[in-house]
Amino acid sequence: MEVKSELTEAKPQLENLQDYYYKLRQRDVTAKEAGLVQHLDSQDAGYAISGSASCQACHQPDDAIWHSSKHSHAWEVLVKKSAQFDPNCQQCHTTGYGHTGGFENVAQSPMMVHVGCENCHGPSLAHVKDPRKRTPFPAKEQCVRCHDHENSPTFDFTTYWAKVFHAANDKAC
Repeated sequence: MEVKSELTEAKPQLENLQDYYYKLRQRDVTAKEAGLVQHLDSQDAGYAISGSASCQACHQPDDAIWHSSKHSHAWEVLVKKSAQFDPNCQQCHTTGYGHTGGFENVAQSPMMVHVGCENCHGPSLAHVKDPRKRTPFPAKEQCVRCHDHENSPTFDFTTYWAKVFHAANDKAC
């Protein structure tokens, strides 16, 4: 039986979840400790996370679209649920989870919370240093890494892509 949001939540299970979140908050597990980091072949090519602020100077229209999107506020969803210390949630609600320059844990990298440019476009430090080097990910192909059936059961690519698409504004590269 698939667990759906229509099911009534049992009080003992909710208490168990809150206890789990409390223990995670006390521990503040790093991405490497969690063992959930996905290897990026691009890291072998010298790519590292530079942060969304480094994209803003050259990609101002795209940055404005990002700031008005739910991606730029993704961390707030976790905070409301007290789930911001859960590594399973952090993977999709932070930028560069566990990768060089990216989110490591709340204490070490609070500036990498939210879904930033590099979640969709890939590590961009090489691109920031030399704009002729492209970012490694085709953005369209990254959506389902987080928006899977379990986490986004109503996700429809066509509907959501229209809300975040911004390549038409990208004249900087």
